[in-house]
This record gives sequence, C-alpha cells and structure tokens, in this order.
Amino acid sequence: MKSVLKGFPLSFEVTDYYRLVQPKNVVYCVQNTRDETYYGDQFLPFAKSLGVKDGNGVSRNGLYHFESYDGTHEGHGKITSAEFDSFYAKAFDNWRKLR
Repeated sequence: MKSVLKGFPLSFEVTDYYRLVQPKNVVYCVQNTRDETYYGDQFLPFAKSLGVKDGNGVSRNGLYHFESYDGTHEGHGKITSAEFDSFYAKAFDNWRKLR
C-alpha cells in the first residue's frame, strides 16, 4: 500500500490534488462543526488549501464552495433530513448558476 501511495500521491491526497491540479468540477463541501475530527483534520485544511480561510466561502476560481455549520447532532454522518435537504438545494442552485 505504501508504494501505491508514494507512486500516486494525488490520487489519495484530495487537498494536494485540488490545490495543485485545480480541476474544473464544481464542489460544494459542507461540514458539521460538531464533528470535531473531520472538521479540524480534513474540512478546514481542504478549505484553507483553496483560499477559504475560515471554512466558509468560495475559492478564488469560484468553483469550490465551503460551508460549515453547527449540526443538530455531534459526530460523523449524523446529518438530519432537513439539514441534508437544505444543503442539497444550495448545492444544486449553485451548480445551476455555474453551468
């Protein structure tokens, strides 16, 4: 596994991939602040690598949108239906504007 990671680092490091390659897809990344591990270890570094310093905002190229929120529940994968519906609607509206 280490040789695969070493041979194809951008395939496994999303932060580096988006920072270096800057693909032209649209990203709408949402993270619950009450999921402390993912918020601090993955979401914020990803957002910061694309110029979104506090985890809320849009990258310089306008394609990568980040939103953090105080979720109803603590932990990973515990989004409510209402929260999901709200973020899905925002992401879809954003995609429509950019296409």
